[in-house]
Amino acid sequence: MRPILEVKGVSKSFGGVRALDKVSLSIEKGSIVGLIGPNGSGKTTLFNVISGFYPPDEGEVYFEGMRIDGMNPNEIFRLGLVRSFQNPRLFQTMSVWENVLVVPKQRGESPLLAPFRSRWEAEEMKIGKRGKGLIGVFGLNGSERKRASDLSGGQMKLLESLRGMMEGGKLFLLDEPAAGVAPRLANEIFGFIKRLREERGLTFFIIEHRLEILMNYVDYVYVLHNGRLLAEGGPEEVVKERKVIDAYIGD
Repeated sequence: MRPILEVKGVSKSFGGVRALDKVSLSIEKGSIVGLIGPNGSGKTTLFNVISGFYPPDEGEVYFEGMRIDGMNPNEIFRLGLVRSFQNPRLFQTMSVWENVLVVPKQRGESPLLAPFRSRWEAEEMKIGKRGKGLIGVFGLNGSERKRASDLSGGQMKLLESLRGMMEGGKLFLLDEPAAGVAPRLANEIFGFIKRLREERGLTFFIIEHRLEILMNYVDYVYVLHNGRLLAEGGPEEVVKERKVIDAYIGD
């Protein structure tokens, strides 16, 4: 079976700094994969290349067998590859419910169809039902009328991932979903991730510095250091590798 994501020999430089140096990896469908490494190792740059925010200087990226490097982020998103950010990018003055509903494309938004309610009412009811169900899955019941700016940091991260699912996301690139979040909520976030994988067959590729949490949930781990792939393998195997330990804490 073809991996859902393939990165082949990707490099990216900024001026004289080589942020990524011929990185190759693959993500199997339905897996939870971690991406770790010291600050400045190239993790977020890799996510930016995969999701279309940066074009690679060399190399190729494939999603479900389709080459996507060079495509715009919105095009990649519509294919089902969803990216979150270290600092969630929400519509802060809008409610949680409005943030959820703003994502799907709807026929009723067309000036030509808007006057004809019968042409779009059923579709909007279906979208609303899906949104309500996902709000329950992500544990945000009771927060629908809150402004996004009034949510906790962890809830904002959940809402950002939820929005991606409204458009039928298949692969989620999550950039530090547990950063700045209390341990209990951090484990709840990863619990949601595991549940979504098991119940919906979704795939997750996760950058996370809190290894004590990440390693309890991932199937496989990639380690970046100075823009290069340093190690890969199962979580228990990777954390014991001497070169990984040296990269994090030195000799």
